[in-house]
Amino acid sequence: MTRRSTVRAAIGGSLFLALAGCATAQSPEAGFADVQTRVGERLAQPTQWIRGSAEDEAVAQSIRTLLARPLGPDEAVQVALLRNRSLQASYEEIGITQADVVQAGLLQNPVFSGLLRWSDRGGKPDLELGVTENFVSLLFAPARVQVAGAKYEATKARIASEVVDLAADTRDAFLTYAAASQLAQVLRESAKGAQVSVDLSKRLFDAGNVGELEYVREQAAYESARIELARAEAEAAAAREKVTRLMGLAGADASWRAIPKLPDLPAERLPFDRLEGLAIERNLRLAAAKAEAQGLAQSLGYARTFAWLGNAEIGVDTEREAAGDRLTGPSLQMPLPIFDTGQTERARAAGQLRQAEQRMLQQAIDLRSQVREQREKLIRTRALAEQYGKVVIPLQRRIVDLAMGHYNYMLIGIFDVLAAKQNEIAAYRAYVEATRDHWIARTELDRALGGPLPETLLAPAPIATTTTKRTRASATPAQAPGGHP
Repeated sequence: MTRRSTVRAAIGGSLFLALAGCATAQSPEAGFADVQTRVGERLAQPTQWIRGSAEDEAVAQSIRTLLARPLGPDEAVQVALLRNRSLQASYEEIGITQADVVQAGLLQNPVFSGLLRWSDRGGKPDLELGVTENFVSLLFAPARVQVAGAKYEATKARIASEVVDLAADTRDAFLTYAAASQLAQVLRESAKGAQVSVDLSKRLFDAGNVGELEYVREQAAYESARIELARAEAEAAAAREKVTRLMGLAGADASWRAIPKLPDLPAERLPFDRLEGLAIERNLRLAAAKAEAQGLAQSLGYARTFAWLGNAEIGVDTEREAAGDRLTGPSLQMPLPIFDTGQTERARAAGQLRQAEQRMLQQAIDLRSQVREQREKLIRTRALAEQYGKVVIPLQRRIVDLAMGHYNYMLIGIFDVLAAKQNEIAAYRAYVEATRDHWIARTELDRALGGPLPETLLAPAPIATTTTKRTRASATPAQAPGGHP
């Protein structure tokens, strides 16, 4: 009987024990714990893999508690990390790739063969039996385990990056919604002012105190304000639905409430001179690309050494002849490397490695560029928001006050006062947009950095501003000096 004894005797009992250990690699729960650790180093919000465990009800209760009160950006991110179904589906990749690691460490099932032959002279049949094992499969088992393990590590890094990306996407979407809601409120005030102006203009026109040109001009301004308000409300509704999708909410939960205002500019200053290095060090997608390249490098090393063996097989064959004699001995089947010496497999492995290395290098280049881009946006949008909040809006407010004084002394008309008020509202609108752009740039920079930076790496802002803590965006909402809506 051919029992190709799986070369356990040839390679040694130690290899068998090592392969047996690989076949019982860590559980998916242990792999998810690694993901949680990586995410916990970057995000303040916890994550949970919903798998029908006892902790699932506690997660559901925490979500109900969050949705019972108005949400800020941090709370929206927390709901998304616990409820987003696409993220939960990605967690299943941990179990899938972990199963690949186990499969890589398993020995292939032996192949049984049998042959029964009769002589044309009659008599007892000739019987031959064999069990064979793929020798190359056994020899490549350590390589398979290493490559599968590298893919497993890359998968965990990639999934942790998906968690960070979902947090950034949700924060971006919430900030966009908050800004859209705030701008809609500003435009409501503008539309109210335009309506007052057109009503007053109509009364003056009916009394013959203004001409038709002035009246029609005010009508056109009012209709434009109404259209602009309708567009802003539609944008706010669309932005809200995007947040709802990212949080994975449906049914009654989709009626969640929010603090519809932006947080103030952050008080801390980022270490701008160190950001590129921190991104290379902390970005999880780059870490996943490195792990994949390492696995391909290991695969190439084994391909260079053993690819020529093909599907070599060894075993023990036993045969009972018709005369009653039994013949038993080892067997070997090995392809002759004449036409195929494994060159294509080696070329494929080398090409895949070079491809992965080039993609990894380009990813690092892109990452550095993204950091520089968002850094410049942060600097410029902060300067713009502070210019509006500290200079332009106070000037516009002063103009309104002076216009009211001149109107009381009948030096200017009421339309001049209303125009000054509209200019003040426009300045506040620009302030909200600049603040929104600053926060979105900050979130995109955090994404490139692999998550928000630890507090120990931050420094106070060089210019004092009215601020709230960045990580608690549900605190005092952003207001321009003087308390505009």
